Amino acid sequence: MHNPSELVEGRPSVAVVVPRRTDNGPRDKLWEFIRQQWLTDHPGWPLVEGFHHDGPFNRATAINRGANLAPPWDVLVIADADTLVPKDQAQAVAALAIDHGRLTLAYERYVSLTHQATQRLISGGPPLSGSTVRWTMENSVSGCLAVPRVLWLAVGGFDERFVGWGYEDRAFFVACDTLGGGHERVPGNVQHLWHPRPPERSEQHPKFRANRELCRRYKHAHGDRDAIRSILAEREVTSA
Repeated sequence: MHNPSELVEGRPSVAVVVPRRTDNGPRDKLWEFIRQQWLTDHPGWPLVEGFHHDGPFNRATAINRGANLAPPWDVLVIADADTLVPKDQAQAVAALAIDHGRLTLAYERYVSLTHQATQRLISGGPPLSGSTVRWTMENSVSGCLAVPRVLWLAVGGFDERFVGWGYEDRAFFVACDTLGGGHERVPGNVQHLWHPRPPERSEQHPKFRANRELCRRYKHAHGDRDAIRSILAEREVTSA
């Protein structure tokens, strides 16, 4: 495996992209805390905020724009503005992505903190004595991941047809897992910090339902390279 210090020095080069939209509220406060962690732990890695201001928030568009704005990179770390990633796991996720040429997740377990635990953490207060966890997930494919440039180009980045909340991360995972010959995970946990639930995250929201249906097609094609490439090629027709 590449020595993490080599990655910090930029050979191979790493960039970190964070999809964002300012809310002048709780999400911005979380990001300021998370941002400082990235700047402190990884001073040699460019940290790029991927923004888009038109229409409903589109995480796929934000990530793609951030990837295009970043300095030249060999591996792209995609990190959410509400997810706290231990320093050694962030270093390892970039190194594994380079060594294996696969999509790599920075964790095995995704841990969502309570509102109170989140506030205590970002304020620098002592840990809570009671339960601090809302839920955990072991098959999450979001939060923090790394993708080598060759694989990113093969899948064409994120599918921007996913509008509003949800499913763009699972579709990207399926595409990379299929075309990249599998994926890797770094041992350990990441922490998801609490924030208000977006209104688009509803079974009744039409954009949520459309995203879910598109993702079902990706899942159905999982492992079939020709089928995945066919779905990915539809984006060129849609944007033409």
